[in-house]
Amino acid sequence: MISKPSVNITIASATSVLDIGGRKNLIISQTPGATVNALVTGVQDLTQTELDTLLGAGSYARVMVQQWLDANRIGNNVRAELDVITLLDDVAATAATKTITVVGTASAAGNIDVSILSAKLYTATIAVASSDTETQVADKITAAYAGVVAPFTVGNASGVVTVTATDLGTIGNDYGIEISNLVAGITSITVASGVTGANPPTVTDVMDLVGANVRYQGILWPTDLEAALSEVTDFLDARFNVANNVLDGVAFMGKSDTLANLKSAVNALNVKSLVVPGEEITPANALKSGPEVVHPVDWTAATFMGIRARRLTQRASIRSVVVVN
Repeated sequence: MISKPSVNITIASATSVLDIGGRKNLIISQTPGATVNALVTGVQDLTQTELDTLLGAGSYARVMVQQWLDANRIGNNVRAELDVITLLDDVAATAATKTITVVGTASAAGNIDVSILSAKLYTATIAVASSDTETQVADKITAAYAGVVAPFTVGNASGVVTVTATDLGTIGNDYGIEISNLVAGITSITVASGVTGANPPTVTDVMDLVGANVRYQGILWPTDLEAALSEVTDFLDARFNVANNVLDGVAFMGKSDTLANLKSAVNALNVKSLVVPGEEITPANALKSGPEVVHPVDWTAATFMGIRARRLTQRASIRSVVVVN
């Protein structure tokens, strides 16, 4: 007599989370001081000093990575994993500038609020005294940002403040500036574009830096690299529903433009692995230039990705980002 073999089968509980591979995020960004395009892993474990050394203190990439880290960590006891691809400046890259032109002499004391790049991070209140000339007001605006570690520098000459992007290339072309609360006697403060930044980093085959079996559920592709967007979307589309593996993910690329142009650009896309957070460009306004909300759409996308990574991480707390339970 032959008995049937005994077989043990383990059935996963309905409440358990099955491990389908590592869930990592990736941020791609131009980085001051980079000598080659390179993949850096385990960024979530770096100290603030190590992040400054890697990305450049106050650089656009440094703040973008910090936005992701803060969104992922605050109120959370489990860190998601983050990698960064640092990009080398193009050899012919030039920096973008914006200008703030002050006209008139103050006839009363008052405050002027100035926001550069991010109203959340870089807003300064300028105390104007009665009889301050346009040059003196411009001096005060410059002085307010003198000690600020940020992705821009500020200088002035004869009432014209020039804001220069720290990063070379096209990354500074979308920088926003907003002026609020003119004081009596200052007849105008005009915000305008200055020099257009040119020549972003070369990213041909940049996704080859990523291992064949490393899964990125979220990848941030910066808006200034939109012309090369297919580098990341082709990479992710090829990983959608592959045989015998789980490698799928989504790219996030923010875009600032008029509402009509945003609709047109997104409607023209046919990509299953791309999310485009949109930021409307403000209508013509002498006191404001750039996006309606003065905060880079890349940084908003980084924050969203950091929160999303929390939600997709086992045992991570999302209490601080849940509005209604």
